[in-house]
Amino acid sequence: MEFKEVIAITGMSGLYKVINTRQDGMIVKNLENGLTKFAPSRLHEISLLDNISMYTIEDSEPLKVVFQNIQTTESDNPLPAHNAENEAIINWFQGVLPNYDPEQVKVSDIRKLIKWYNILKPTGVFNADPA
Repeated sequence: MEFKEVIAITGMSGLYKVINTRQDGMIVKNLENGLTKFAPSRLHEISLLDNISMYTIEDSEPLKVVFQNIQTTESDNPLPAHNAENEAIINWFQGVLPNYDPEQVKVSDIRKLIKWYNILKPTGVFNADPA
């Protein structure tokens, strides 16, 4: 599996991989538990993680680059629990993306980033697609 194949679906927690498409939606596989389900397009919006970025003071940074920064700094700057105190989350994230825009990147966004990283790390997606 490659990073460009991973999707997020509104109203459905976690991350998914598309198994098949239909005219009225997609059949997707949950990356945490392996279960497949149907995501009707009339109820859900689907976003490729490859198209998501985080706001920085200058512009934005692709999510893929942010994940690479996490992986690079993980030994010196270990991930906090996604339910850690807000201050601990912010301090950790400043070590990952020092120029992030605190006006636009909320703590809830960072918590989701941590959750997604923890979902993706065991899949080997970072090793399979290092560029």
